[in-house]
Amino acid sequence: MARSRPPQHLQFLCGTIGPVSGPQLTAALSLALLMNEAKSNFVYFILGIAGQFCGALVGIALASQLVPGLSNKKLNLHTPGENVTDGQAFGMECICSFLLIVCCLSTVDEFRNPHWAQGHVTVFSVVVYFLILMLAAILVKVTGCGMNPAASLSAAIFNNNYGKIWIYIVAPVVGSIIAVLFWEMMLSDGASAERIKHWWTDPNFDRTKDYKRMEREANEVYDTEEAMLSISFLVDTKQRKFAMRDVSLGQTHIQPPGRKSVSDGALNIIYHPVSPF
Repeated sequence: MARSRPPQHLQFLCGTIGPVSGPQLTAALSLALLMNEAKSNFVYFILGIAGQFCGALVGIALASQLVPGLSNKKLNLHTPGENVTDGQAFGMECICSFLLIVCCLSTVDEFRNPHWAQGHVTVFSVVVYFLILMLAAILVKVTGCGMNPAASLSAAIFNNNYGKIWIYIVAPVVGSIIAVLFWEMMLSDGASAERIKHWWTDPNFDRTKDYKRMEREANEVYDTEEAMLSISFLVDTKQRKFAMRDVSLGQTHIQPPGRKSVSDGALNIIYHPVSPF
């Protein structure tokens, strides 16, 4: 197994390319941002994946030629460690990718405090750096620390070794999808049943809208309208009763100034007494 060193360079990379592309750096995060429509669309997703794959392939090739003693080694090839089954490697890659994506989504949530979210580059680079450092310390002896399908695939192509590559492609993707669903439905400050419904069914879904507040306001407006209709119905019913009583008593209904006569369709219910002589 080729062991990867903890990625201490990621803080520098996040701070450098953050204002340009996000940053993404891994296909798992690119997929997550595409799914929740936070900072990406399909074009950016394709460009990000292509950039990650080409950059990883060129980087591995340069390192193998420029660093002494690396030309004959399986450079950056991720394989499960000794006595680690494929299922265990898959599970660890999936869980760690899940944690990574949840951490990243917490920095692009529009409903959190702007100092801690909305893609703040400083917060993103620091938080992601320490999280990946912790995850790498766990994964390095188990799976070699993948969590990046583009980099793992590039290493497999360069070393012409595809035996376990499916683990390092499928597991981060599965972890990313589960992380997005869990964040949007449970952890996001704007999570609500109404927001989930719009997220899945509305092609014009807007992440900046607080669907929970909009639903509450719509319910308040509906309740107010129902109350007004009830009051109007009661007033109208009372006026009709008074008019019918006046008719039965043979009295002339004198309308107060500024009021319309009580009508039933086109028939005005106003009694005019007739002399019996």
